[in-house]
Amino acid sequence: MATSTTHVSFENTIICQDCVVGDNVTIGKGTVLHPRATIISKNGAPIIIGDNNIIEELVTITNTSDQPMTIGSRNLFEVGSVIEAKSIGNDNVVETKAKVSAGTVIDNGCVVGACCITPENEHLKDCEGLYGPTLARTKSTIPRDMHNSTHDRHLELLHKTLPNFHQMKR
Repeated sequence: MATSTTHVSFENTIICQDCVVGDNVTIGKGTVLHPRATIISKNGAPIIIGDNNIIEELVTITNTSDQPMTIGSRNLFEVGSVIEAKSIGNDNVVETKAKVSAGTVIDNGCVVGACCITPENEHLKDCEGLYGPTLARTKSTIPRDMHNSTHDRHLELLHKTLPNFHQMKR
């Protein structure tokens, strides 16, 4: 039987005390987990999360498959979003209460709009957006460096303020 482990790089990482981080989860440096975020693997397959991600309140990241789930760097998962994707690249935004369904692959620079639910096994290619009740697709015209600078400022603010108002895991 394989042993289950959780690896967290505490280098500039913020994890609020009331988060749930299950076994077989790796979290990269600089990532922020807001209160009541949950990251679990249902079947014991690993979840690998890159650097400098923002995982807001009530976000649930669940690996429901028996294959690894990978999430890149500099992603923003907004309040109440549900993530069951196969993989997510870098510089993506999953807006409030959106769901990324099982088997979905999201490349880089994509946006899943508020309350949208991706079909299972969907593939969003670089810079695609999914919006509205009909899941309309659009290409993002926002330069990646603009996303990165905004994301970096957001991370900096969270690193300064969250420890003042919440207990942290160590």
